[in-house]
Amino acid sequence: MVKNEKLLKQLQERVPNVDVLPFLNEFKEVIQIKKNDFLVKPGDKAFFLAYINKGAFRVFFLDETGREITTWFGFEEMWVTDLMAYYKNTIANFYVQAIENSEVYIITKKSLNKLYKQYPKYKDFAIGFAEEGMVMMMERCYYLQALPAKERYLKLMTTQIINRVPSKYIATFLGITETSLSRLRRQIFVK
Repeated sequence: MVKNEKLLKQLQERVPNVDVLPFLNEFKEVIQIKKNDFLVKPGDKAFFLAYINKGAFRVFFLDETGREITTWFGFEEMWVTDLMAYYKNTIANFYVQAIENSEVYIITKKSLNKLYKQYPKYKDFAIGFAEEGMVMMMERCYYLQALPAKERYLKLMTTQIINRVPSKYIATFLGITETSLSRLRRQIFVK
């Protein structure tokens, strides 16, 4: 069993008025991941959720030209995996890479499904998790399609991404080159 006050609090908030200790007991594995190493790579089975206790991750894929496209960043108290593979029960298409030395707690999909049957109220966790993921992806789609690069960057400035993520990954997240990002930063900070 994992002993972590922040995780316990998060579970209690997501599944109020229910004993979450059985949920905590299902976290059987703690993994230390070094900066630049992968939690998931294309072809892996990503039938688990990883709670980020320490560190930071990025989720990305390679386009047809081999260029990296970052889709998401995860930090402490967030969850990470290849969500598409997780929900569709397929092999991973995305990379999940540590961008800092990190520690995650693993709970398998099999364990979660067992918990959902045993404790139907735990499904509230799954629903909340899926809803948050959907909102984040919809926001990302909107920002990429509707906002110019400068506006997308200004939105990031209010998050920890700016201070913790290398600029080359920020550029791929914004859908611009690193050179364009450098020029954009000069425009913003010179004024």
